[in-house]
Amino acid sequence: MSESLKQRQTYRWIAPLPALIILLGITLRTAEYLHNKAIWLDEAQLVVSILQRGYLELLNPLEYKQTAPYAFLVAERRAVDLFGPGEYALRFVPWLASTLALPLLWLFLKRFLRFDGAVVALALFALAPGVIRYASEVKPYALDVVVTILLLVLAKRSLSASNSGTWLLALAIAGAVAVWCSIPAIFVLAGIGATLAIAAALDRRGGRFAATVAVGILWLLSFATYYQTVIRYTGDDAILRSWWTDSFMPLPPRSLTDLNGFVRTFFDLFRDPIGAPAIGIGALLFLLGVLSLLFRDRRALLLLLAPIAFALLASGLQRYPFTGRFLLFATPLVLVLTGEGFQVLRARSRTALIPALIAIILFTQPAIAGVRTLVRSDVPQGVRPAYAHLMENYQQGDTVYVYHWTIVPLRYCMLRDGVEIPFAAGITARADWQYYIRDMESLFGNERVWLVFINTPRPLVGEEEKFFTTWLDAHGERLDTLRAPESSVYLYDLSAAKTSS
Repeated sequence: MSESLKQRQTYRWIAPLPALIILLGITLRTAEYLHNKAIWLDEAQLVVSILQRGYLELLNPLEYKQTAPYAFLVAERRAVDLFGPGEYALRFVPWLASTLALPLLWLFLKRFLRFDGAVVALALFALAPGVIRYASEVKPYALDVVVTILLLVLAKRSLSASNSGTWLLALAIAGAVAVWCSIPAIFVLAGIGATLAIAAALDRRGGRFAATVAVGILWLLSFATYYQTVIRYTGDDAILRSWWTDSFMPLPPRSLTDLNGFVRTFFDLFRDPIGAPAIGIGALLFLLGVLSLLFRDRRALLLLLAPIAFALLASGLQRYPFTGRFLLFATPLVLVLTGEGFQVLRARSRTALIPALIAIILFTQPAIAGVRTLVRSDVPQGVRPAYAHLMENYQQGDTVYVYHWTIVPLRYCMLRDGVEIPFAAGITARADWQYYIRDMESLFGNERVWLVFINTPRPLVGEEEKFFTTWLDAHGERLDTLRAPESSVYLYDLSAAKTSS
């Protein structure tokens, strides 16, 4: 049998592999979606604005200092209008985006890689636990990935196609729209613009360079409009920036500690959002891919790395956290270079054993996590059990006190069900628990007082809940208790309680 015939037969066996991987990825994302976990705090803080506002009102600053691209908010609001305010409706857009990202990613990977490298990169994306998670959360990160892929596919065609003018026009329109769909799209567009401009200058194509500049101006005008309409209300918020202080990169680095932060962040990228269990191997393949493209296709390398560099610059200016879910948009870029590294390793290995071992190490843990996603029974229930118990036993005239981290998830449940129960919103007083005592004393004299808690994160909330209940047990009579894994509710008679003053 000839070598070419063997290769054709082998390809016939492995040709369906991308479709199977895509199907597996869709299955895992759909399973995560159908588990219908409870809306948690970060989601609820965004959801209350979506449920209570019209389309134009979503242009205004959101409650709880939340930010999200306007197109995502509009899509969410439309889903609510069509399907109601339930969890499935609210998570439909992220699920759809994450599902569409799989076949789009395969088309993207084929522009850069051979079959083996592209399959490895696609499988990493399909199985990544962090990526799967955001297929079922009311957050725009899955849409960020789709926008990144679409923009870079157009950029790659514009960079290499003979009729590049047509593709550049398509890219111009897509980029102008993209800044309204994805916050990190501006980094992707900056990277694309820089790459196209440098390529035109190196090729001494003055007309092409001028067209690229004109496209960049169009993108900047669209972004400036979006910034003035939406982002300027939150971009300079000192409190919002303080939440992410540890996630801003020190630019320029001024000490060994700063340099170590860059190294740690580089490796963390392969833990979250890439989800590679052996982060050292993922980083090694990435570096091999960078070196390979440095000699094979420097323009492609610039196209892939420039968006990350611009995100890094924004982080150094304290405008964008360079960590975790905020880097999900960069997943396709990193995976191309990781896949490139794998195919280099496979081509240079004298035996197939080393690439096979690398693949086993890369995929064993994500595969196990994928099985757990399919069969999991520990679906987070959040405040649902406590809320259901309260609704079942609440009587007109009861007093309800809601622990501060429980307020927003409880608000969502009430908005979802069209329920209006007045409640006292607990304060945040972790620095001085005497304020909690004053909160509790304000409830004295009431015969039926409900306390509603969320128990996550348990190391922090558990101690505060224990403080509340121990103190109230000493001043009143406990009438009812329900404790669930992630929430709890208590009923006290405080009619005879007296203040310490």
